Amino acid sequence: MSEFTILIVDDEASILEVTRRYLEHAHFKVLEARDGLEGLRLAQTEQPDAIVLDVMLPKMDGWAVLEHLRRIAPLERRIPILMLTAKGEEVERLRGLESGADDYVVKPFSPRELVARVKIMVRHGQTSPERSSFETLHLEYAHRQVFLADQELKLTALEFDLLALLCRNPGRLWSRSELLERLWAGEFAGIDRVVDIHISNLRRKLGAVGARIQTVRGSGYRFFEGLLEDA
Repeated sequence: MSEFTILIVDDEASILEVTRRYLEHAHFKVLEARDGLEGLRLAQTEQPDAIVLDVMLPKMDGWAVLEHLRRIAPLERRIPILMLTAKGEEVERLRGLESGADDYVVKPFSPRELVARVKIMVRHGQTSPERSSFETLHLEYAHRQVFLADQELKLTALEFDLLALLCRNPGRLWSRSELLERLWAGEFAGIDRVVDIHISNLRRKLGAVGARIQTVRGSGYRFFEGLLEDA
């Protein structure tokens, strides 16, 4: 059995059964919750490696659970979250990403595709034995931590991976399509706003130091490693 634990939060018995079976076949340990409050409790007490979270849930909907985990009571370790919903409009996908979700799958879905995306999220959560420092900005890759003037920042798994990729390659220009392929395995090909939203969230959390993430109009993004007057 895998050392990785996945929490599924869904009130449909058939979805729970199929998802659990495919995840267990992929050697994940699976936890289940049938309402939002139970899902929130398990997320906080069990600290799973990733969460598959339905939007339409009794007692507390998926948006409220996501907001609680990401803003109201952030966990010490930012758990990757995949939103699961019957709504397929782009605006719903972007809402999830803007709220701090790491990925999004629309019902009805392929169980194999869901497992593949969960594997990507778990891989994003694994560690690397390096560190980087740029004046007041410090990244501890082994512990997946980011510090700004000794204050730890709370980033989503994908926000950390995006910042880590930029910081490990200072000065390199990354196109949106390259970032989508590297961090999202091309799942959002053609939806450039996915990258833009995560860049915007990173800049907001980094404050003045967010200016290190530079936009090259029509080309993409790069990380500036020199001195910042306002950093």
